[in-house]
Amino acid sequence: MIHKKLVVLYFGITNVLGRKNILRYEYGGDYSMRSDQYSIFGRSIFVGIYIPFF
Repeated sequence: MIHKKLVVLYFGITNVLGRKNILRYEYGGDYSMRSDQYSIFGRSIFVGIYIPFF
């Protein structure tokens, strides 16, 4: 019997240019002022492997 295994390797890079990303806007009570709320996440690199056990 021949068993075939599936192995998946993956990688990704987010925010390559290192820019500040606006997550949302907050407005004053009368909507006359708007302030930017930035995301806490910066540049990141991730690598992974998926090996199913079946």
